[in-house]
Amino acid sequence: MLAVGDNGTILSSPDGGTWTVRPSGTTVKLVGSVFQRFTTPKRYLVAGEDGTLLESTNGLSWKATVPLPAPQRIASFGAYAANGTASAWAGGEHGFIIEDAGSDGVFSMNYDFARANINGAALGNGRWVFVGGQATVSSTDGQTWASRVQSVGFEGVAFGQGRFVGV
Repeated sequence: MLAVGDNGTILSSPDGGTWTVRPSGTTVKLVGSVFQRFTTPKRYLVAGEDGTLLESTNGLSWKATVPLPAPQRIASFGAYAANGTASAWAGGEHGFIIEDAGSDGVFSMNYDFARANINGAALGNGRWVFVGGQATVSSTDGQTWASRVQSVGFEGVAFGQGRFVGV
């Protein structure tokens, strides 16, 4: 398990009870981590809000890799895996979404939703849902996106028991 945060903090735990600080080599705010199990070798990625991208094959030692092509501050970072394939994504200020569709470490702009910051994302029933500010964008293929404006803003979203829930 990994937890990331302010000042380049990376914590790892084998059981969720005992946590160890791991040196990251950066002082930027880290916003998320993913484990890419379908890559060779399998690897962890950690993203910083300035586009910093750190990589580790063991979750213990970290090195900087090619920065994310983020036009603005990154607010969220995550991944999904299905049917033996995986993808990692990052979202941030002014609604940009960048994606590594091939799990090869090459991120590219996927969507630019200028009305809201992207704060979180979830995948469920074959649909991506990104939330932020007072807007939601969703896609079933990662190419065609639908947007919706709400009267309330969301900081995150989760999927469970067949439903998306914004918080």
